[in-house]
Order: sequence, then C-alpha cells, then structure tokens
Amino acid sequence: MAITEAETDAPNAAPPADTFSDPAVFVSADLDEFQPAWEALAPILPSPMETFGWSAAAAASLAGDQRPRLVVAGECGSIRAIAPLTIHRGIALGRLELIGMELLNEPGDIVFTDQKALKAVVRGAIRLGRPILLGRLPAESPTIEVFRQASKRRGKVIVRDRPSYPFIPLGESWLEPERHLSSRRRSDYRRARRRADGGGEVRAAIIVPTLGQIDELLEKAFTIEARSWKGTAGTALAHDPVRGGHLRRFAAWACGAGTLRICLLHIGDAMAAMQIAVEHNSALWLLKIGFDPEFANCSPGNLLLAESIRYAVTQKHRSLEFLGIVEPWTQVWTDHERKCVSLRYYPFNLCGGCGFLADAAGKLLRRAISGRNGKTAISTSGGSGEPSNGDESA
Repeated sequence: MAITEAETDAPNAAPPADTFSDPAVFVSADLDEFQPAWEALAPILPSPMETFGWSAAAAASLAGDQRPRLVVAGECGSIRAIAPLTIHRGIALGRLELIGMELLNEPGDIVFTDQKALKAVVRGAIRLGRPILLGRLPAESPTIEVFRQASKRRGKVIVRDRPSYPFIPLGESWLEPERHLSSRRRSDYRRARRRADGGGEVRAAIIVPTLGQIDELLEKAFTIEARSWKGTAGTALAHDPVRGGHLRRFAAWACGAGTLRICLLHIGDAMAAMQIAVEHNSALWLLKIGFDPEFANCSPGNLLLAESIRYAVTQKHRSLEFLGIVEPWTQVWTDHERKCVSLRYYPFNLCGGCGFLADAAGKLLRRAISGRNGKTAISTSGGSGEPSNGDESA
C-alpha cells in the first residue's frame, strides 16, 4: 500500500486489521485504535519506553505544532511493528521524531516483533519524505542498520554517540547490595544507616498501588522531590505540568497494567526518599527518584536504593535500570552502562536539505553558546538522576 503525505493528514487512515496484506504498511494519527494490539506486544518489548502507555502519555503532552504520525506494519490480521513518530512542524519544513523524545530524552526505539516488520516500517517512514530523528537509540538496536540499508539512494543517515545510561546486572550476591560497594563507600553506607536509625525507625516500602491509591502516592512522591534543589529551581515534577503530567499519565497506565511500583523510605514519622519505578522485561526501571535534603546526612536515597535492589533480586529480575545518564552517584553502585546513539535521516529532497541546514545551524549556535560559557552543555531530562549535592555521599 503506497503512503502519501495526504494519508498522514487523515485522522483515520488505517484500514481494519483483518484487511492487512502481506505485509501492509500504513500511517495513522490515532494511538488509541492500536492500544489492545500494542499492549499485547508488551511482554516482548525491551523497555517501558516502547510501551503504548509511554507513547500515549507523551502524545498527550505534545506541543501545538506537533501531531502523531504512527507508521504501522501488519500481517495476517495482527500488528507486527509500530514507529511511534510525531511530525514537528516547527523545525524547518517539519521532521519526524519519536513521540516524547524532545520532551523526555529517554532511550527509545521502534516497536517491532521481527526484522521483516521492522524493515517494512522503516521503509514506510522513509517514504514520507521528511527528515527523521531518533534521538536516543540503544547503540545495539537493529533499527540503525535497517535505516542504513533502506536509505540507500534515498537519503543520508548520520549516527552519533549520545549519553549512556547506567544499570546494575543483578544476581544473588545483590541480596546484600552494600557488599558491592568499595570499602570506603561501604563504611559510609553503614555510617549513614546508623544516622538514620538515630532519627527513628527506618522503614522501606515497595508498594504495588491500586488505581484508588495512585493519586495520593504520586502526590507524596512529587512532594518529596520538590523539597530538593529542583523545587527551588522550579524544575521539580510538581512544578512542571508537562513532564509531571506525562509521568502521572504513564504511572496511571502502568498501575492498570500491574507494573507500577512506588518505593518510599520512612525515617521515624517522616518520608525521606522516594522512587517511581516499573517492572518490565525482567528489570526494575527507576523512572524518577528524590529525597528530602533534611535527611541528606544519612543518604536516604542510597538507603532506599539498597532496598529496591534487594526487592529486584527477590523478584528474579536480571537488572536494575537507572535511566537518565551516568553520574557520579550512580558510579558508586555500578560501572555498567548501556550505550546510546542518535540517528538522523535526511532525504534527498527540499525538506531534507532544509532539515540538514537547520540542524547544522543549531549545532553551530550551541557550540558558540557553550564556548562562551567555557563548557559543553548536555541536554538531558534528568531521568532517574539526582543532583551531585548530597545523596551520593554514601
């Protein structure tokens, strides 16, 4: 089935699932019509950022100059691949990028069940004739080579390194997480625990919330994060209706799917630290963490992290994934990281040429600004990361 720009502007361009040919590729602007089929793929998706809930929550946060463009491949009546893209008309003549990438900057990829379906979806996206940005792909993703092959004589593909994100490969030995710390850090951890004990009973809770509990628990978690420097800077989730709204919507979806976990650390009667996490693909993914700086001298974030690691091991998870980027406080726990890259595709047409020039000009401007500041700025969403002014001390 041919894809044209006219089809991308049609709100209901997708044919019924039972009319799929072998294979069928089409474009749609309606995420909701694919919810059941997309959610059925969840068990095989590598990360929560590729689930329906993540993209649907991000789509609800899109700016007015962005509209969803889903490139979908189906075969034998079932969906086999989805490129959850959005058209960003505010950049040159408009480019396609993963939904939510500009907003959240977390690793993401095209959703696919097999190489044949991935190739079909990539070819379909390329036929739209627009620049494409996949801003933070896993470096080992097969999407990269598929783009290179599909773009021959059609356009240029540029792949560049992007910040990695840390993870901990888990095993039985992680039932005692402090054993994996250096001797100095282990001593710091024990000292922090003694300080916490001096403030009252230390209790960690890993909560599997119900839909009736989710709003109250998120409010508690957001409140803890807002007490940190992020609250003063106005970047805390409680003060950010876009990113905060995305996390609330995704958390509600994950709660309904049974994968959401709210982790809280109490010291005495006070909540000292929080984590918002999901269990997905045999891993515990930390989406957001925070701690109350009033308790910084007893490193509540690290105390809660140790309990989350223990929990993940008891659930037979293979890893704990931090998201964000590698930072000094994560290096206390692990030197393992997952490499990421950006992929830019520029078609050999007017739209591609304008997109290339706009991106090149933007890069030069950023270099000039960072040169004046005497440093190179890296734009990140923060992910699960925390500041370098306190909680990484143990």
